[in-house]
Amino acid sequence: MLLQVLLLSTCFGYPGNFALQFIAKEGDILRVPHESSMNGPLIDSFTVELWLKVERNAQLESGRIVNLIGFPGRHPFLGLAADTGCAIVQLKTTNNTWYSYEGTTQLDDGQWHHVAATWDGTKQHPADRALALYVDGILEAAGGEDDDATEVPKTPDATGLTVVNKCETGLCEEGMQIGGLYCCSGGGYTGRYFNGTLDELRVWRVARTEAQLGEWRSLPLNSGDFPELLFYFPLDEAGMELGANVVESRALPWYAILGNAKGAGRPHWVVSHAPMSCRPGSRAPICRRIESSSVSLGGNSLNNEEDQTDISPAALLGWILVSALASALCASVLTYVHLTGTCPPALAAAAATIRGLANSAQGYVPAALGETASSSPHASPMPSNAAAAAADWRWAQPPRVSQPAFSSPMRTLPPAPSPATPKSYGGL
Repeated sequence: MLLQVLLLSTCFGYPGNFALQFIAKEGDILRVPHESSMNGPLIDSFTVELWLKVERNAQLESGRIVNLIGFPGRHPFLGLAADTGCAIVQLKTTNNTWYSYEGTTQLDDGQWHHVAATWDGTKQHPADRALALYVDGILEAAGGEDDDATEVPKTPDATGLTVVNKCETGLCEEGMQIGGLYCCSGGGYTGRYFNGTLDELRVWRVARTEAQLGEWRSLPLNSGDFPELLFYFPLDEAGMELGANVVESRALPWYAILGNAKGAGRPHWVVSHAPMSCRPGSRAPICRRIESSSVSLGGNSLNNEEDQTDISPAALLGWILVSALASALCASVLTYVHLTGTCPPALAAAAATIRGLANSAQGYVPAALGETASSSPHASPMPSNAAAAAADWRWAQPPRVSQPAFSSPMRTLPPAPSPATPKSYGGL
C-alpha cells in the first residue's frame, strides 16, 4: 500500500505531496503533546489554517461540531459543523461560554478547500480585537444562529463579552488535537471525529492578514522565513515517520502522534490532491528537493537538512526499474549457461564483435576460421588454419629468452615453427 502511495505521488501536484485521511468511525486522531509554547502566544492571538477534503459525517455521538484543530477547553478551536458542512471557529470567554463564528460555504462537496481562522486579542481597543474566518482565501459571511450574516470580522469584546487572553491554572495543560477531540481533565474522547483528508496544517502566533493567507495558502513554506510560525505539519512523511507513528513539526522542533494512547485510531497516508505548487526559487525543503533532480557529485560542502540535495521519487523509480531489468537479464544468461553448458548465441556473437572491434583498433586483423593466413594483410603465408591459429597465439605471448622481441606487431609474421620441432608457448 505504501509503495502505491509513493508511486502515485509523482502523478498529482508535486512529487512527495501527501496527506492524512481520517475515518470517523475508526476514531482517527493526530495528537500534539503539550508544550509551553502553546500557552500565551496562542491564547491571545493566533492563526490556524489547513487544506481539507470533507466526507460527510455520520451522526455524531455528541454535539454538532467536529474538531479540525483544537485544544480541549480553550481556544484556538477550528471545527466543522456536521449538520451544515460549514467551518466554525470558537473563542472561550471568561464566563465559561463559547463565542462562535460559523461560515456559510458548504465544505462537504468532495473538493479540496483551504480554511483559516484568525484572532487578534492584543489590540488595545475592544473594537479592534477581530475574529475572522476564511474559506479559499475569502472572508466568510457569518451564518450561525447568533451571527449577523455580514461579511466582516467579528469583535466579541466590543459586545460586552470578555475573551480569555491568558492561561490560568488548569486551562492550558492539554495539547493540541487534530481530527478528533479528547475532552477535558481525562473525560475521554468525545466522539466528535472528522471524516475526510487533511493537509498543510499551520499554526501561527499572530493573526495573519487576508492578503498573507491568499498569497501563501497554496505554497509550501520554509519555516526559517517565518518566525511567527509555531507549528507546521506539511504531512509529507509517508513512510518516514519517526518510530512509525510520529510526525515532525517543520517549525518548532516538536512532534505529533498518529492515533490514541492505545495505538488505535491512526489516520492513513494518502496522496494529496490539494492544489499546492512550488514557485521558482522557493526555499521550502520539498521544493528544493524537486528542483534538484539529481544528487550533486561536485564535492560541495554539506549544508543543513533544508539545503541538502536529494533524489526525486521519479529518478529513484527509474533506477529501480533499470536495476530490475539488469538483474533479470543476468539471471537468464546464468540459467542458459547452467542448462546447456554454452554461452547464449547472441551473447557469444556480441563478444566476438567486440573482440573484432578491439583488434581493428590496434591494427591487427586475425585470420578467421576457413581462411588461410595469407588472407590477412599483416601475416605471411601459412600452410593451414592450424598454422594461422598458432601464429595468432604466438603474437599474444611475451618474447622468450631465445626468441628476439618483434620490432612491431604490424610487421610481417616470422615463419611458423616446423611441426617436427614444436615450441612451447605457455599453455599450448
